[in-house]
Amino acid sequence: PAPVKTLRDSTVIKIFERNQWKNMTIVTDFTGSMTPYIQQVYYWYKLTYATKDINEFVFFNDGDRKPQYLKIAGYTGGIYYSNSVVKDSMFKAAFRCKNAGDGGDIEENNIEAVLFAIKKNPELKEVYMIADNYADMRDYKLMERVKIPVHIILCGVDKGKPLNTEYLDLARQTNGSVHTMEDDLENLKSLAEGATITIGGFEYKILGGRFVKIRRA
Repeated sequence: PAPVKTLRDSTVIKIFERNQWKNMTIVTDFTGSMTPYIQQVYYWYKLTYATKDINEFVFFNDGDRKPQYLKIAGYTGGIYYSNSVVKDSMFKAAFRCKNAGDGGDIEENNIEAVLFAIKKNPELKEVYMIADNYADMRDYKLMERVKIPVHIILCGVDKGKPLNTEYLDLARQTNGSVHTMEDDLENLKSLAEGATITIGGFEYKILGGRFVKIRRA
């Protein structure tokens, strides 16, 4: 993988360093826009392989090269799994995912990939999702099926741009968290209807059980 210094930013590395998670099952978007961030996952995996920071990988590309009209929420496909016990297996799974498809449209099959990870390992206690802030979830409506916390490493959160509220909703729904280059947003589940939070210069309010961006702070 490329050295970290060649990457556009170091969001993933900084979040991993700051939180020092162990035994992670990582579910990650591997469509075109996410390539710089996957390189950071490669780097971290090689750096921490002996300490077992990462146990499993699930890569998703939103249906391989399936036409958009055939992409059904929950049944889109393009999901690739690797247990990290065998070091090379992760790189092979990532290579297969990348070569099989590159997304093709804006929405991605995030929830389908999380449910795949849980089915693969029913003992899972939590999942770490690496997601693109600018990509909505094709299967957002299925998030209530996820019964374990999802911790979201949100990439591409540019300065002066708002967070994608779908990922805030997923974290709140599952008692998970959202992490950006600058912030760790935890305990979202405790926020009641009508509560507001400020993140990166924008204010968000819970209306009808969902986060809504209401204004710049």
